[in-house]
Amino acid sequence: MTSKRRLLSQCALFQTVPVKRINSSSPSDTADARPRDTEMRYQLTSYQDADPDGKETRFICRFKPSMEETLSVHNIDYDYATWRKGYASSCSVDADDIQLFWMTQLLFRCPVPTHLQALFQSGHHSTPTQQHFVDIIPIRTPPRHRVFDYYNPPRNDPSKNQNPFNPLEQYGPHHILPRIEDSGRWENIPICQTTRVAYANTGAFPKEDNTNNNNNNAAVITENHKDEILPVDIVPKKKHRLAACFWASATYKTRGDRATFDEGLRRMREWLEFAFLTGFDHVYIYDNSGAFDTSPDAVSLKQVADLFPSQVTHVPWPCTICNNNKNNVRNKGHRSSQYAAEASCLQRFGGYTDWMANVDYDEYLVPLGENNGLKPILDKLDEQGTKIFNFKSYRAWPRRTLIA
Repeated sequence: MTSKRRLLSQCALFQTVPVKRINSSSPSDTADARPRDTEMRYQLTSYQDADPDGKETRFICRFKPSMEETLSVHNIDYDYATWRKGYASSCSVDADDIQLFWMTQLLFRCPVPTHLQALFQSGHHSTPTQQHFVDIIPIRTPPRHRVFDYYNPPRNDPSKNQNPFNPLEQYGPHHILPRIEDSGRWENIPICQTTRVAYANTGAFPKEDNTNNNNNNAAVITENHKDEILPVDIVPKKKHRLAACFWASATYKTRGDRATFDEGLRRMREWLEFAFLTGFDHVYIYDNSGAFDTSPDAVSLKQVADLFPSQVTHVPWPCTICNNNKNNVRNKGHRSSQYAAEASCLQRFGGYTDWMANVDYDEYLVPLGENNGLKPILDKLDEQGTKIFNFKSYRAWPRRTLIA
């Protein structure tokens, strides 16, 4: 129990809070009387009084070298999802339900300042001579120990909330956050190239991307680079009907590190050949081989990916966060590296395919009955309006009479 309680501060990061910007020289900022130049500060407030972009946030994002700040946006309303699943809370006082987020990725995004969007999309911000960074500053508060209607829709009508939460009573009317320089933070995180720039030649994207610009705010850096810049808000053209995401390695260990196998290359190739026969258009391999062997001549799954140059995108993923406990213990562990890879794959490439599968290379999706491939099944699901489905899992043995 004690170890779980240590996670409460992390659990709080899944819950958004409302904030508003204030000027540090304003009369309301009485917490610090030190003479300083005017600077932006943030104050915890009610949902109704928060800034439009601060009603549901949890992190301050500071971009470097411009030092501009934006407020994070959660991809998912985790408290609302908890409520929809029928749980009483995301983080209880005794921390006995922390497992609700053990297998959940904390996904949020930092809005890019408008004048930097074109630069980031072109890829010219990440070069040997120019690099941009971002600092992530968590807004620290205690977790809410039950699901409050105040933080669930409809937020614009407090009178309809049967389970209210009063942030002014909880935090006080003048709860001003510490200055960034005085706050704990993740600092100097490199801003990588966009997916389209980094993986432009992998077959993952349409050659001609007929995107829809929602804001008409495409920008141009220079005449030489304008052809490389996409609109800021785009709706990508779908290239694939069915794609798959893989977290795999050339070598791997069974649970509890009881045995090590080096058959990843063979199994990956077998799976790919079968998948393309049954209807997969593209496969994204998040290669975890670098977590086990960092030597220059280390074996990776890239040599398999290179056999299918237009059908497979290879993403190096040497993340080592992987709890691989035995099956017969209470805490079997979780593969954070795998969950992060799957979340990354969905965010990076999901917009370019109609359907995306998360599978391992010991899992074969076998069409049965009158279906001679997977796509007829997807057509039926589309007609039904189904968006997510699971395959039933069977332990299967090969039919020796059909093996040549």
